[in-house]
Amino acid sequence: MKESIETILAIAHDYHKPLSEALIVGWVNQFPENTRSVILKELAKILRVFYFSKDRFVELVQTGYKKVITTLKKKCDNSITVGDVEFIRGYSEGGASQDEILDILDAHLMSEHGIHVDTCGGGYYFALFDDASYTGNKMVHSARRWIEAEGDKDKVLVVAPLIIHTKSLDYLSKQVRVASVRTLKKALVIAVYQVQNTTTMGGVFQGYIPAQCDNESVKAFIECHLDLGYGQRLYRPDNFIREEKFFSSKEAREIVEQQLLSSGARLINRCSSVGRSTRPMGFETLDTLGFGTPLVFYRNIPNNAPIAFWWGVGQHQPLFDRVTYADRVDAAEETDDEWPW
Repeated sequence: MKESIETILAIAHDYHKPLSEALIVGWVNQFPENTRSVILKELAKILRVFYFSKDRFVELVQTGYKKVITTLKKKCDNSITVGDVEFIRGYSEGGASQDEILDILDAHLMSEHGIHVDTCGGGYYFALFDDASYTGNKMVHSARRWIEAEGDKDKVLVVAPLIIHTKSLDYLSKQVRVASVRTLKKALVIAVYQVQNTTTMGGVFQGYIPAQCDNESVKAFIECHLDLGYGQRLYRPDNFIREEKFFSSKEAREIVEQQLLSSGARLINRCSSVGRSTRPMGFETLDTLGFGTPLVFYRNIPNNAPIAFWWGVGQHQPLFDRVTYADRVDAAEETDDEWPW
């Protein structure tokens, strides 16, 4: 386990609450002994791809704004420059992640072009950034608010989550199109980085999606907290993933997902009351076992990730201490299954 621990520490070196060997050992010791080495080995593998350090996030922002400009050149006017695009502030729920993105972009634009981000814009082209889109709801609501307040038939809006889960891509694109069709000249949805979590048989799946589980805690969670429709698929079907690329093997996926699911279910079952979206594999309003995102950022872990990673209630020791709306407003009812900074 030592090699895996060292790898995790190196990857997540700038997490907002520093990790330590003792913390990682304490966290993994909450799982059965015969699963611990597999859990840490697989977590190290996943974090190599899905942990976004500060440096990596800065690169993502820089790539994101360049993609906005390239898209507008291709779809609207080849003469567009960065100075022609207004970068929207104030319409994102929570807002701090958007401010962080624009502050990073401001430093880059000053270095490369000698202009501030808030001086950009000529009244026709607009870009709405956010760090990541999970269910799509947060960005849909942000886009709707801007369209209702600022929409005009001469304006073009680019909705640009830096990272999007493919499961929500069609939903986000459709909702933005519907909201803008009678108000804007054009609305576009782009993303710099995609997490492949579309539930189509046989494809690559980048996330946590457990198979059938007979654990009593999981059964109790389902009975108490989910309202399942007839024929609703709750677990990952056999042969859902033809070629395993997210985990080291199908067997490793089985071990890790079953442990995260049963641990999360136990944590929820111990609480007298939980938020309406609380799920073992991560917050989601739908009646599922949870969203299961693999993302972790240097400033936070999303509540859409399996709660065994970040739940800090009772005696459970989280691996990634999570900043929640409890630090700012109220963690019990977080909006639209997204995460704050």
